[in-house]
Amino acid sequence: MDVARDEAFFSEDAAYRRIEALVWPEGPVCPHCGGSERIGRLGGRMPRPGTLKCYSCRKPFNVKIGTRLESTHVPLHLWLQALFLLHACERPLSVNRLQKVLGVSSRTSWMIAQRIRAALADDDGMGDHGASSPRAAARAASRAAAMRRSGRTATPERRAPIHAQQGAFR
Repeated sequence: MDVARDEAFFSEDAAYRRIEALVWPEGPVCPHCGGSERIGRLGGRMPRPGTLKCYSCRKPFNVKIGTRLESTHVPLHLWLQALFLLHACERPLSVNRLQKVLGVSSRTSWMIAQRIRAALADDDGMGDHGASSPRAAARAASRAAAMRRSGRTATPERRAPIHAQQGAFR
């Protein structure tokens, strides 16, 4: 099979089917309630690709929920193309080159490259935004130490509320 000619790189429905098969080998599972029995694809005149609905909790979801791809409007097949290009190239691919290949803005290509590189750098992959990785914990600890050294407080319980500081709203 030629990876560069795979349908998942060019079709949004095929990209969702490929990722769903990798993430949910036994079938989809609702990220809201954990149910897997009463799940169906959303239909209608203009359904969003890859959208499923859990009829137990009545909430829609897709395979991107809970990943770094969740809050982006970039189509999934472009994410797959970018992942392939950033991982398969021997030399690092520049943001400008990624912009030209994907046909997106430079800001979008920068965001895609940053999220993919951060996910590849984390041990836990694309899930939970790297919050539990040792690298993320070390970054948070160094940020807190820098805040203490500069005299600023990092914790909200040490700060007085804004209205108490300014004497307003009394």
